[in-house]
Amino acid sequence: MLTQGLFILAGSPKVGKSWLALELCLSIAKGEKLLDRTTQQGSALYFCLEDSYQRIQNRLYELTDEPSDKLFFSLKADTIGNGLEEQITKFKLEHSDLCLIVIDTLQMVRNELDSSYGSDYAELLPLKALAEQLNISIVLVHHLRKATDSDPFNMISGSTGLNGCVDGLFMIDHTSNYTAEKGIYADVTKTEKSTRLVDLPPAVCDLLRVYKHDQDAYKMNLGDKWQEHDRLFTKWDGQPMHPNTPYTWLMRECKRRDFPFYGIHTFRHFVASAEIEAGIDPTTVAAMLGHSTPAF
Repeated sequence: MLTQGLFILAGSPKVGKSWLALELCLSIAKGEKLLDRTTQQGSALYFCLEDSYQRIQNRLYELTDEPSDKLFFSLKADTIGNGLEEQITKFKLEHSDLCLIVIDTLQMVRNELDSSYGSDYAELLPLKALAEQLNISIVLVHHLRKATDSDPFNMISGSTGLNGCVDGLFMIDHTSNYTAEKGIYADVTKTEKSTRLVDLPPAVCDLLRVYKHDQDAYKMNLGDKWQEHDRLFTKWDGQPMHPNTPYTWLMRECKRRDFPFYGIHTFRHFVASAEIEAGIDPTTVAAMLGHSTPAF
């Protein structure tokens, strides 16, 4: 997924860029799979420039109970051309197995206020050269513009000089929708508030990994009949699942087990009540559910 070079990881606010960046660093440090892809174990340095140690520690322990001694963090960094390259080079000398640098966010290490193609390209060029010199991957976490575009990479904040300089780009910015006219399709979220991060318990993540493993085996057996889409939960042939399918399944399953059925949305109210009963303040619970106020 990542080779030696300079990369941009871009997404809308609060879509989960920093969580993915942290999980990428952790996977490299532990030599574990990420997104069902193998990794080369080595040291990883995460410049978490918009976080506190307490916040990054809390996030880390949401992902694992056993952090790696090959995973390093820094809350401060010099800017590009003013000491950042020297910081990274020094760290490489101290950790010869360094594989990955993540800078979260790119804006925190920039100097240029101008956003022309030439200035953007020139500003990232030292990092591109450094990645090649040290034979490492450098990932820059960046934002998307609010304006939409038919070419998703044009939505990356700044000029196309950023895109032109880096060796690869990754984007997180879509939601699943259904209308009678279009059928099932992916689109950007309606508002920034619609894009939020939802924590999943480790047990749920484990179940999802098992499901993905079984799905990969099923795809191989199905052969050419499988239609590849970017969905985990699909129809039997890989096509996107209709939004009503989970609702119908749950209704039938409740009936089969003689359970009362109140609808999927009821789970949201149950979670809100359970979190508040556990002592979590209503404002935090409201934000988790996407509400602007604690009035549920």
